[in-house]
Amino acid sequence: MAGRDRLLVFVRHPNSRGGVKSFLGQLPDAQLEQVKEALAAATS
Repeated sequence: MAGRDRLLVFVRHPNSRGGVKSFLGQLPDAQLEQVKEALAAATS
């Protein structure tokens, strides 16, 4: 989009019913690492 790579991550709203509402509870370890690396690269 707009010539840039994007990484979209969906997390339930904290006020939603049921289910886990954190990155740790919703993403497998490999995907969580990918998100961390993308955020680190975006802030450097």
